[in-house]
Amino acid sequence: MQQADSNALHRKTGARWALAWVVLSAPVVVLLLRSPVAAWGAMLGYHACCLWAARAAGVDWGRRIRLREMAAWAAITLVFLGAASQALPQVPGLFARATLSLQAWGLHGWSAWVAFGWYVIVNPWIEEAFWRGSLLAAPVQDLVGRRAAIWIAVLGFVPYHSAVIHQIFGIEAWWFSIPVGLGSAAWVMMTRWRRSVFPAAMSHQMADLTVVLLYLGFTGD
Repeated sequence: MQQADSNALHRKTGARWALAWVVLSAPVVVLLLRSPVAAWGAMLGYHACCLWAARAAGVDWGRRIRLREMAAWAAITLVFLGAASQALPQVPGLFARATLSLQAWGLHGWSAWVAFGWYVIVNPWIEEAFWRGSLLAAPVQDLVGRRAAIWIAVLGFVPYHSAVIHQIFGIEAWWFSIPVGLGSAAWVMMTRWRRSVFPAAMSHQMADLTVVLLYLGFTGD
């Protein structure tokens, strides 16, 4: 009985830490971006905290997905985002501002390519482990309820990314937060529908790849 109570308390504490990171992620990363550690410190610090919060609350990856289905999700995402990107307004000024921001944080030349690689290959899996794998898992749902957990997984994803967008592109890029919110909602629905985080992680990876390709396309780098 005592062991069961201890496990329940541990799960509840972990869920609370995960919810705390939902609130703190945006201000913490903005402070890191404005500190001497700049981009790499902010990115690695954010990922470390996501992993720590996910470990505290537990990660439910769900069922394994066949490679064929993973490839299908990747293709669907790339086709959809490729078509949607054609509707983007021409915003060379915003991407020029992004280049200045990255250079100010020490990301230019080979270091920028390493950061792009980390962003595309590693970032989606860490983010999905926390934002979907943990926030939709049983400990958080037991603490706040299923419906609240779903809304937190959808909406909690937006403030952090909006803050980073503001730091990189400026306030003029506020509307970039709209596709972030739509993507978050899609990945939550995908996770719940397929009972697995893997499709959302693959789709997220293709979305991050699209962001990098758009940046390179607009800047000509």
